[in-house]
Amino acid sequence: MQVTEDFLQEEYYEHINELITSTTFPWMFQNRVANITEDPEEDLNHYYFVHSLFYRNKIESPFYDDFLYLFQSLNVQFLHRARVLMFVNQGEQYIHDRHVDHTTNCKTALIYMNTNDGFTDFETGERVESVKNRLLLFDGSIPHSSSTPTNTKERLLLSVTYI
Repeated sequence: MQVTEDFLQEEYYEHINELITSTTFPWMFQNRVANITEDPEEDLNHYYFVHSLFYRNKIESPFYDDFLYLFQSLNVQFLHRARVLMFVNQGEQYIHDRHVDHTTNCKTALIYMNTNDGFTDFETGERVESVKNRLLLFDGSIPHSSSTPTNTKERLLLSVTYI
C-alpha cells in the first residue's frame, strides 16, 4: 500500500474537480455497494453514485479524454476499469461490505477529490482517510471497504483499476 499526498498537479486537479462537481456531469445511481447481505433494511443505507469512464475494454464516458493525463500519471499499461464515485452524506456513517476490485493481481488507485471523514478500510486494520488530492495505491485483489461521509455533503473519488 502506498499513499501520496498532493498527487495531481494543482491545475489538473482543479480541472477534474470542476468537471465532476459541475451540474452537467452525469451520475448514475447504484442501489448496492458491494453488499452481499439479503437484508432489505440494511440495503437501504448502502448506495452510491457512479460515473463510469471505462469498463470491459470500452470507453463509457464522453469525458474520458479529460482523464488521460491521470492514466499517464499512473503509468497505466492496461486499464481494467475507471470510475468517478460519489458517496453522499446520509446523516450517519455507513461502512460498506468488503470487496475486491479485480480477482487477479492488479493495481487500484484511489484519488480522493475532497477532504471528509470518509475512508477506505482494510482487513489488516489499516485505514486511509479521504484527504483532497491524496492517492492511495494498492493491490486491487485485496479486500477493502468504503464509507460514507458525515461532515460534507459528499465523498468524491476517482477509482482506477489497472496493470
